[in-house]
Amino acid sequence: MRKLILTLTASGALLLGAAGPAAAAEPVNLGIASFGQKSSWYAYAVGLAEILRGVLPEGSTVDTPPEGGGTKNPLLVAAGKFDLAFGMAVVSGWAKEGRVVYDKPMDGLRALVGGFDQYYLGILVNEPNVTVTVDEYVTEHKPDLNVILRGRGSIGGVGGAQILEFAGASEEQVKERGGNWLDAGSFDVVLSQLSAGNADLWIHTITIGHPAMTEAAINNDVSFLEPSPEVNAKMESEFGWKAAVLPKGSFEDQDRDLTLPGTSTNLFVHADMPEELAYTITKALCENVERFKSQHKALSDFDCQAGIDPSVTVLPLHDGAKRYFEERGWL
Repeated sequence: MRKLILTLTASGALLLGAAGPAAAAEPVNLGIASFGQKSSWYAYAVGLAEILRGVLPEGSTVDTPPEGGGTKNPLLVAAGKFDLAFGMAVVSGWAKEGRVVYDKPMDGLRALVGGFDQYYLGILVNEPNVTVTVDEYVTEHKPDLNVILRGRGSIGGVGGAQILEFAGASEEQVKERGGNWLDAGSFDVVLSQLSAGNADLWIHTITIGHPAMTEAAINNDVSFLEPSPEVNAKMESEFGWKAAVLPKGSFEDQDRDLTLPGTSTNLFVHADMPEELAYTITKALCENVERFKSQHKALSDFDCQAGIDPSVTVLPLHDGAKRYFEERGWL
């Protein structure tokens, strides 16, 4: 990803207007990490880029390649390969503490805002009219099931494996019972395996209206399950997921409310980002909220003021974001 190109005054201050292009400022080239084209985050990145192109200096670029992922994005920002990234609050906690999928803390990550949406670990089984908990499904109803998860580095894959282990169906246990554990490199692989009848259960991080989960529910006779209260409690105490209710009717064939492990999206950068640039990005987003929300229905409840709560930012606020929120009287 290209380096930031910034103009400094003699005093070292960045010449970048907070509300629009500054005549003396040089172009800024930014990259936003999100996920694949069928993801909610990619839609968020495209929407944010459109807003930023209207306020950054003339000649600036904002790139939104469909790259990254739930566990990958903190690494991409920490390594300087992307300037901003959408991520998950629960994963930001792991990155900050250096645990679960990270071998050391990432002290340089800083949040701009959080609480964009509500994510859930959605649990789909390739069978109609199933009403048991996922614990019962994997140990009693279909102990020799074929599990499919997105790649082992994806947050859907990690979260799915966490649920299944607590439910009594770790990869080792599934294979011992005659089942199989499939790793899918893309949503297309997941969808094709479900349609072919080669996968019985899929768990992934989803928003309401998640494109791939919607497609899977429309094209197959499926059921949506929830973990037992005990598994939901372990997901929170051990890994930081927060139980949330997915309203009935969110997907085809989902005829009841489901209590699932949940988290939300945050937007983060590196602490090295100049304060004025972080301020500009935060201001542009928070003063164009309705425009941004039009990108995806999962953003319908997003509120910038609520998005500064430490429970949703998780990471420390960048000084530029903090300055904007203080100006608004929110801090």
